Amino acid sequence: MKFFLLALSMLSLSASTFNDYKKACDDGSAIGCFNLGFLYKNAQGVQQNNIKAVKLYEKACDGGISNGCNDLGTMYAKGKGVEQNVLKTVEYYNKACDMNDARGCSNLGVMYADGNGVTQDYVRALKLYDRSCKLGNALGCSNLGLMYAKGQGIESNPVKSVEFFHQACTNGSALGCFNLGFSYRKGYGVKQDDSKAIEFYQKACDSDNARGCYNLGFMLENGYGIKKDIIKAKINYRKACDSGIDYGCKNYRVLNNKL
Repeated sequence: MKFFLLALSMLSLSASTFNDYKKACDDGSAIGCFNLGFLYKNAQGVQQNNIKAVKLYEKACDGGISNGCNDLGTMYAKGKGVEQNVLKTVEYYNKACDMNDARGCSNLGVMYADGNGVTQDYVRALKLYDRSCKLGNALGCSNLGLMYAKGQGIESNPVKSVEFFHQACTNGSALGCFNLGFSYRKGYGVKQDDSKAIEFYQKACDSDNARGCYNLGFMLENGYGIKKDIIKAKINYRKACDSGIDYGCKNYRVLNNKL
């Protein structure tokens, strides 16, 4: 039986599928071990068990499955199924990136950009984001855009930052869409255009980016680039509030009291 990686999809799985992955893992299939670990981590067809997921990701990583290394690094980063260990996080993200895992490179870039578990190194972070972006990771492209926007690890280049934000947004990064909307709103690297800002804030909000929802609400409340609409503004502030943006909650209450 041929197996595929499950990491990017949440499937409704039968008991027979679970048994197939278990047998494959027991027989030495690294992909089988990864898929089984994914099931345990995400409670798909089995009770969630992060400890088992960690052990299975270890087998997958040792067997050359880059997703196993990346996800194992994330388990160490979050302390799920294992004691939190930032050095282990860096180790496994590094292994994943060495296998050309786009997410692993992006995650390792974050560690270098933040100086988390390693000495802060913007140049190294930039190179990792660039590699991740070229490997097709949308978040890596967005992070690369931010480095160009802030001039971290490279000379500031607003036009290049917008280029990478656009690439990220097109490939499904909500953060990339938010950053692109912000660039249009401020006229940073592009001609200022509130209607374009609204377009990309909407895309970000539709993908559950809380700041995108808040900024969209602000544009609607004040009639920037669109006809003023207090009802829709309130809806978007509430979305931002529900996602943990305190000022979204504040603005929602203000508008709610006016209606």
